[in-house]
Amino acid sequence: MTLTRSLVCGLAVIPLALLGLINAQQRGVDLGLEREAAEFGGEDAYALAVRAVEIGELPTAKRHLKDYVTSSPMDARGLSLVGGLAAQAQNALGTDAAFRAAALLGWRDVPTQLYWFSTALAANDVTTAAQRLDALLRTSTSTQLTEPLLATLEAIPAGREAVTARLALNPDWAASYVQSVSTLQNEQATARMDVIRRAHNAGLTVACEDIGYTVNALARKQSLDMAFALWSIGCANGQARANTLRNADFEEPLPQAARAESPFDWALSSSGSMQVSIEPISGRSGNVLQIRSSGTISEPSASQIVRLAPGNYEVTWQSSAPKTPDEMMRPVVRCLETGYSIATEKIEDRAVRVAIPENCDWQSFAIVPPTRISAAAAPWWIDQIRIRPLG
Repeated sequence: MTLTRSLVCGLAVIPLALLGLINAQQRGVDLGLEREAAEFGGEDAYALAVRAVEIGELPTAKRHLKDYVTSSPMDARGLSLVGGLAAQAQNALGTDAAFRAAALLGWRDVPTQLYWFSTALAANDVTTAAQRLDALLRTSTSTQLTEPLLATLEAIPAGREAVTARLALNPDWAASYVQSVSTLQNEQATARMDVIRRAHNAGLTVACEDIGYTVNALARKQSLDMAFALWSIGCANGQARANTLRNADFEEPLPQAARAESPFDWALSSSGSMQVSIEPISGRSGNVLQIRSSGTISEPSASQIVRLAPGNYEVTWQSSAPKTPDEMMRPVVRCLETGYSIATEKIEDRAVRVAIPENCDWQSFAIVPPTRISAAAAPWWIDQIRIRPLG
């Protein structure tokens, strides 16, 4: 039985923090601390030790650190600072002994977790590295520290698998991890989205109201594939399809919180002279999109982003009966890559044909109501919009 184990079995008379030191010294490991009798320094001793390290006064730092470890043996901060000094002195055995002792005191000490993260990574043990990173993320450690560590794991398949396993457990850092995807560039954003997808399939819960800002930020960056994938995970349980209008019958409620809004839902555009709403109307079952206006209308009343493959489509709808050409609804389809509108060809009063060109992966589909709606008349309405491929 080792000295450490025998002391633990002996009713834990000696604090655990000192067991690591005693065990290290029993094995002849020099931690770099003087061995004369120590003063009891408390928090002041720790602060003085940290300050001495910052200005490069290492002998002074060691003296104050010894006082602190002696007076506060159950605080991992002292032992992790011992480990840091040993590492700076290239004392590998002392470094390992100090961080082993610090690890016995819990998981909240950041330097200890960093040490064991790097040790695990050096041994190609990505599962343990992910566990240590999980602990760091749970301590609300600065993203400036944790993002490079995440990037290191996300850059390799085994690392992504290990992070996925931790994320699927719905840790308290899950929401911030998901939201951060919009701040990343290229390969790292793609890798993080891959982890999010797989974690969702394995049990990760993503709340729609937690990702609205992120989805919109990705859309503004023209990362629409990623934006839609994240929106589908958080707001449609991964089941949404991009190649059709969503909520084309206006029966699903729109997000009530601004933080849940996205370009893949209907965006209503009320203004001073135009009021747009989704509600029931007399003579029809269910909801319709209603527009009331007291002036000339030139802007869309509702829009959403879709992804139609290149080809010909027929757009049909039901609406208030048009009496003149000015009372026709005008669907406006715009290619988001180029910003250009795509011409539509009228087939009949409530049907048009549109041809989606190549190199136009994502489109904005907008409803422009009749140019003028009488304020005294019943509100204009539209419902049951359908987009069907031709041929």
